[in-house]
Amino acid sequence: MTVPNSLLDIKALARAQAHLQRQLPLSLFPRLLDNRQLALQNTAPQDLQPLQVDITFELDAFHRPTVTGQVHLSLPMICQRCLQPFHQILAIPIGLIFTKEDDDRPFADNLELMPIGEGELSFSELLEDDLLLSLPMVPKHDEGTCQPLGVVFGEEGIDPPLDEQPQEKPPNPFLVLQNLSRE
Repeated sequence: MTVPNSLLDIKALARAQAHLQRQLPLSLFPRLLDNRQLALQNTAPQDLQPLQVDITFELDAFHRPTVTGQVHLSLPMICQRCLQPFHQILAIPIGLIFTKEDDDRPFADNLELMPIGEGELSFSELLEDDLLLSLPMVPKHDEGTCQPLGVVFGEEGIDPPLDEQPQEKPPNPFLVLQNLSRE
């Protein structure tokens, strides 16, 4: 298998227990590159790190094709805390089982059901769907490694959030009654 963008015969690969370890350029994944969370405007295509694919095709106990493994990649993203670019490192597990939709036989918990049609699947589409679903909804630096935007713009004196403000006890409304009973 030399062309990663070609159609894969899932059943034949599973019967052969094929193992695929490749580096793939991100240019094979146009939907991923169109994602608004990525900081690609100042990044040349040749500067994008390729993703590392390590997947295995096998048959399960009921002779259904499975694909398991991991994809590792580093994507330039915009931190939503400080609005600065950073590289988000992702390790995405791949776990798919290909079967007919009406197949009610059990399968492993780490596998996601994929309806099988003619038995062929685009390799890049297989990976791109999982990559898109695995992107963080709110990308940000690790805690403590960047400054929130308010600090950057000199807003250190802003009141802390309500849950961090010191709590003052309101006056007890029954104190008035306490004084009445003494008279």
